[in-house]
Amino acid sequence: MTGPVTYSSRGAKRQRTETIASLPATFTNSLLAYAAARDPYINSILAHQHDLQTARERARAINFTHYSQSAWDMLNTKYARLSGSKAYEKAFWVVSDIGDMFDKILKAVKKVGGYESLYETRKSAVETMVEIMVCMVTAPMDEIGHRARNDDCVPSEMEEKLFQMMDYFDGDELAQLDEEGLTDKVRELIAEHKGYYMYERLNEVVEMLEGDYEEEGEVGEDGNDGEVGEEGQEEEEEEEEEEEDEDEDNEEEDDEEEDDEEELWGAKGVDVLRRLDEADARALRSGR
Repeated sequence: MTGPVTYSSRGAKRQRTETIASLPATFTNSLLAYAAARDPYINSILAHQHDLQTARERARAINFTHYSQSAWDMLNTKYARLSGSKAYEKAFWVVSDIGDMFDKILKAVKKVGGYESLYETRKSAVETMVEIMVCMVTAPMDEIGHRARNDDCVPSEMEEKLFQMMDYFDGDELAQLDEEGLTDKVRELIAEHKGYYMYERLNEVVEMLEGDYEEEGEVGEDGNDGEVGEEGQEEEEEEEEEEEDEDEDNEEEDDEEEDDEEELWGAKGVDVLRRLDEADARALRSGR
């Protein structure tokens, strides 16, 4: 029977490393987390290494074009020989998998800092999303292509994810994307999209890139929340009049309550009540 492993030899460090490497990752991760929670020094080392890793990831631009290449392959060649029920069944999985690519792209951008990630990373992300949307529209006229153009959920979800990605750019960066040709790509997508009802807000993407887009409720140059026409002014005047009427009604009700109290308590009694604090006044009235 062998005894416990000891590390008294010169190769102790190497043996420890080999022993740790042979253990399941879940065990070593849990053990390290346990040690970090109880030892400030170990915790500081882990935090430092995490910061270094994050800095390295943010300093490296991520290229997402492999997603658009994969989407094109799935729609055009990978399952081209399928027919009948097999193609029909596979179509749902293909469209769903392509939709998941948008989630993976967004997750990767968020991991490296979102707004603070490199411009090249965010540019690759948004360009890849547009390219994938083009692949969906231009897919062959087979079962999988039909599903790509007529799915009830995935295209609209793609469009929503594209807008989330666009929000990671400021005005100057959007102008730069426009200069670098992204607007032209979106316009090409719009042209290819004619006759289908997959995407509904592509014109808004163009407006964002060209600097003409204003979200609902956004303050305009004149300081107003959008344009305030005659109808808006009339509504404001009506609301002011209603508030004035309510104030008058409240004043009348207060006067009536004071008259009722005076009848019950008399003028001097009411004057005394007014001098009492509110709590004592309530108590006195409840016991009358």
